[in-house]
Amino acid sequence: MFVLTSDISIGDLRFEGAQNVTIKRSVHSIIETAIIEVPAMAYMQEKGKTDPKKIVTATRIVRGSEVRIQLGYNGEMRTEFDGYVVSCKPGTPLQIICEGASYLLRQNVPRVQPGKTTVKELMQLAVSKTTGSKSIKVICALDMPVLNTCSTSASGLEIINELVRASKDNLCCFFIKPHELWCGLLYSDYTSGIRISNDETVGYSIGYNTVKENTLEEHASNVKAGTVEYKRKSSAGEVLMGVSVRRWGSGTKEIAILNKILHEKSLAELADEKVIRNNYKGYEGDFTAFLQPYVAPGGSTKIVNSNMPEMDGEYLIESTEVTFGINGARRKIELGPGFNSL
Repeated sequence: MFVLTSDISIGDLRFEGAQNVTIKRSVHSIIETAIIEVPAMAYMQEKGKTDPKKIVTATRIVRGSEVRIQLGYNGEMRTEFDGYVVSCKPGTPLQIICEGASYLLRQNVPRVQPGKTTVKELMQLAVSKTTGSKSIKVICALDMPVLNTCSTSASGLEIINELVRASKDNLCCFFIKPHELWCGLLYSDYTSGIRISNDETVGYSIGYNTVKENTLEEHASNVKAGTVEYKRKSSAGEVLMGVSVRRWGSGTKEIAILNKILHEKSLAELADEKVIRNNYKGYEGDFTAFLQPYVAPGGSTKIVNSNMPEMDGEYLIESTEVTFGINGARRKIELGPGFNSL
């Protein structure tokens, strides 16, 4: 028999249960969120006292308090979320809105100067003032030259968001662990066989250890753009152009101007990244499984589908949504491309 168990700490409070918890994470967002629903009135057991004290829960929740959510079965739990309180939404139950380590980047103003730099340098600068237990580590091997146009008053989060926009959303920046920030060309790396996460690869057999509801279907790559061209006009008036090396049959083009990307090679790398994201063999959509085993965005899963054995393989996990509460616990998993899937 499986019994749901949880351990939720918010500041100096500890909740051994909650009415509902929803946690969302994605490789396409640096912002992780959690919503915790707890009773508006609660009984608090203080150390050294035998009688619990009745409290208004919202009065004990402070913005910026550290949050940890551990969930599991039969007392065996995994940490599903580490973050900070953003706000409370009054009502019955009380909703506590939380954000992951991106909350720290909102407060962090590193005074980065506009001008020529690289993706790697900007990422390091964006987290440079996070220290101690709140220090954020960056994993980024991309020395792509870029032009930073953020003001010196920009926060770390604003700097990273501007960098992603400058790449036409082809750079992926997300927390692969609570205070570990990954940045790079996710699809190019993954489909080349480069491991993004060190988490164990978990297997799912569709219809057996998954819940029936799912939207998985074969990725419809034939309706996407045939080639991608990214261009930049240099200060000398020269037009630099990066064209995707990888192409496919429809013959249409996607063309965009990326003036903050400084080298033709970089433009081509970003164009390739867009093609891979648009065109791969495998699934798209999501499926719902039980809370365990634990998987997270950036990790991998092996899929077996007796109805579509040609689709069996190892796939990137793009996003997860964990729900936990009085109606049970589920993990919705969105898939991306598989290894060597072009």
